[in-house]
Amino acid sequence: MTFHINNVTEDVPQLLESLHHLYTTTASMATYVDVHLVLDTFERQFNTWRNIARLFARTEYVMMLDVDFYLCTSRFREALRRTIMSTGTSEVGNMFTSGMAAFVIPAFEYVKYEEGRDYRVFPQTKKVCTHFYSHKLNTNDADRISYNG
Repeated sequence: MTFHINNVTEDVPQLLESLHHLYTTTASMATYVDVHLVLDTFERQFNTWRNIARLFARTEYVMMLDVDFYLCTSRFREALRRTIMSTGTSEVGNMFTSGMAAFVIPAFEYVKYEEGRDYRVFPQTKKVCTHFYSHKLNTNDADRISYNG
């Protein structure tokens, strides 16, 4: 994870202390997350920040997600896990581990920011997502839709 702090603010010490506290008090974060701190005066340098995280990653696989991207289905996680674990038995798994393939994750975004704030009402299947889109529904309509696809 790349964490950017604008170096022209007087809040830098407090932000660094908060980040340190989060990292040292969250066991899974301390175990699984590398934090790359960028302290500069440039705003919105997303590609640079992503490249820094990718360059210093200590894992074979890197997944680039924006801060507002939420992987809300266990089906996706399980499909990803199965593909990675199928090296030697699956053409896709072999291509992925050899660097000849990548996963492209489709994104869904609400037009109105408020509608996308509660991940519990996000569409869980392509069928539900296309139903939302084709009927111009929003999350207020979620109780009328089955999330089982």
